[in-house]
Amino acid sequence: MKLNESGKPWADVPTLDRSVLEELREYSSEEQDLAEELIDLFLDDSPKQLMALRRALQDTDRGEVEKRSHRLKGSAGSIGAARLRKICEALESAAREGSEPTTAATDADVAAELEALREALSSFTKRAS
Repeated sequence: MKLNESGKPWADVPTLDRSVLEELREYSSEEQDLAEELIDLFLDDSPKQLMALRRALQDTDRGEVEKRSHRLKGSAGSIGAARLRKICEALESAAREGSEPTTAATDADVAAELEALREALSSFTKRAS
């Protein structure tokens, strides 16, 4: 994985790839906005996943770290959260390979990115209204 000046391979990846949500909107109807629904599901589930990931990291449960990272990675990908997807990919890979997960990423990286993502998603939904 290529590192940049910050030492974090995801630093050059955008927080939100809006084209993913725009594409979802193309498949939406007047009654159902798929992008809004996925955003709501993500915002509801991600804090729970972060808490579970933190527990797994504290317990050094690599299997659970891999599982939670994988789940967050998939959710992130479905809404275009490119940077969060990369962070979770690094955690998942480290757990799978038996490396110390914190050498790849930390729960603080995930939490910080979730906060940045909330702002980006809020901006996206306000713009669409």
